[in-house]
Amino acid sequence: MKVSLIIIILGLLTSCNSNTTEMDNEELNILNQKLIELIGIEGSYEPLPVPPMPLWEESTREDSLRYEKESAEFENLLNNRKLGTSVLKIYLYDSLTTYKSNDFLDGILSPNNFEANFPVDTTWIKLIRKLNGIEDPKGFDINQITETGNYTIVTKAEFNDTTDNKSRIGMMTMSRVAFSPAKQRGVFYYTFTCGSLCGWGSLVFIERKDAEWKIVGQRNMWVS
Repeated sequence: MKVSLIIIILGLLTSCNSNTTEMDNEELNILNQKLIELIGIEGSYEPLPVPPMPLWEESTREDSLRYEKESAEFENLLNNRKLGTSVLKIYLYDSLTTYKSNDFLDGILSPNNFEANFPVDTTWIKLIRKLNGIEDPKGFDINQITETGNYTIVTKAEFNDTTDNKSRIGMMTMSRVAFSPAKQRGVFYYTFTCGSLCGWGSLVFIERKDAEWKIVGQRNMWVS
């Protein structure tokens, strides 16, 4: 009887550890899959020139011809942008953080206010609440994040180094992911800071389609 009980307990512990490991791996899988989509690819390209100045009432024919030429050149550059040649640095915080509720979030999570404030239906409220209830952050090795496109993930010290002639794009944090019981849905929060007055923080709603996670909605919680 004691042997059977021990086997059952060991089985339960093994199952719990397996589920925890699977969830941790899936969180990093989501970060790998969605990193570029969340940050965007604008920083990968060479900066656009200043658009041509619009014409004014006193413009001459020469002004009009010049404007047409400059507009065509700008449109061509816009449609055929070249990738930049500099290294693009992103500091990715090496811990999946927690995301706690606040008065603003509580106010828009009520069923009456939710649909007016979120791009998804009220069935997602439970997952947001679940996200708020996650107590512990989770550290990870940034070398596990490999789907970085034209960006290079660096340490904080490397990001703050302004002597290496590399372009600093921004700093990103991502929270733990609150999964549905069947792990077909998830909610997480992330922030991206690209300057003293440039950045945002968003709740992200995802659904799994086969092996790939799709973003089905985002809700900015702050923008600078």
